[in-house]
Amino acid sequence: MPKNKIILSALFVLLLNCAIAQSNIDSLRKVNKDAKIALKTLLGIWNSETSPGSKIEFVEEGQSVIIQPLLAGVSNYSFIKYDDSVSVNGYAPNWPPYDCILNLIDENTLEIKFFQYFYKETYNLMFTKK
Repeated sequence: MPKNKIILSALFVLLLNCAIAQSNIDSLRKVNKDAKIALKTLLGIWNSETSPGSKIEFVEEGQSVIIQPLLAGVSNYSFIKYDDSVSVNGYAPNWPPYDCILNLIDENTLEIKFFQYFYKETYNLMFTKK
């Protein structure tokens, strides 16, 4: 097989996998596009269930709510703030982009699903508010 055909085939497979991965992540974002969490419920310190002693803090910053990086490896993710609520879809500036989705299980239990452009899987962390 000529070298050009091998390169084109590899490029096609790579682009196809990227498109499939992105469509999986886009479906997560679309399902949650109108979902919100009450601002007063989200703000404050949340303790990690997976890394005892680690925590994050949600704080208001202008028209956004951000995650303060109190947990190693968690960047300043930002969420759109509405009057009394916050969008569950968040992002951190980077290329490829970092995204996350907040899932409030109950008033004291929060799951955060982290994901990145081109990846099919999410990395989930659990937090509790005490």
